[in-house]
Amino acid sequence: MDDRLRRPHTLYDKENIMTEHAMDKEKWVGLFREIGLTEEQMHAWHRAFEQKHPNAHQAFLEWLRIPTREVLAIRRQFGQ
Repeated sequence: MDDRLRRPHTLYDKENIMTEHAMDKEKWVGLFREIGLTEEQMHAWHRAFEQKHPNAHQAFLEWLRIPTREVLAIRRQFGQ
């Protein structure tokens, strides 16, 4: 059996599926839409994330490979 199948993946494992099949903004928004979130609900999610955990919000946006200018605009929009 392939060793990758025997051991559990961790977030920081270089062979983790999240690094092999990188998540991006479009995929994430698609997941939100799939579960029925509206634009208003997605905005509320961003607002709560930015206000409660600003550094983690930025890291998350960067993980989605969103360009720096857009990350700053999102943080500005929801940091109020």
